[in-house]
Amino acid sequence: MQETENKHNHWLHHPSTLFRGVVLIGVIATIVATHISGGAADPGPVLGLGLAVLYFVISLSILRIFAYDDHGFATALRLFALCDAFLIGVFIALINFSFLPLVMFFMVIQCDALRAGGREKWFEHNIAFAAGILVVVALGHPTWQIDLQQPVNLAGLGAFVLYFSLYALLTFKDTNGLRRRVIDLEKLQVQLKLR
Repeated sequence: MQETENKHNHWLHHPSTLFRGVVLIGVIATIVATHISGGAADPGPVLGLGLAVLYFVISLSILRIFAYDDHGFATALRLFALCDAFLIGVFIALINFSFLPLVMFFMVIQCDALRAGGREKWFEHNIAFAAGILVVVALGHPTWQIDLQQPVNLAGLGAFVLYFSLYALLTFKDTNGLRRRVIDLEKLQVQLKLR
């Protein structure tokens, strides 16, 4: 029973949950640093923060629902990955292409897409990212100013570093697990040859 329980709790420890959580932290930090920290908060960014948190909670709930259905879980992961990239594109366009967040979020998308499925996922995620930007541009919002003189947002940069640190830790853990599995299989192979 414990093994079945652990198998179906993988949704909580899945790298996409980590990705979505750290991106949410980065979005919150960027909005607070660029729009809310100067006194009275504009309702637009506050609404954006609320919607970002709501999206995160809904995505976790849906992944939990599909945890017992491998096909449904894989489909939900793929759709959420595309939604994540699209929404990050929307966010980048809405903050008028601030250079540091643009670079940070773009790099996080590249890393997550390549980790999730190589070139195919990379292409899909970048198309979704570009579509998010294009939707906002089509609505006429951004001013297309890339500002290189902005101060470094330490909270956003911290979220970026946190993502790659946790990603490295998860990759290390997965690699060690695979190495142990190979050793176990080699031992089993030797035992079977001795019979």
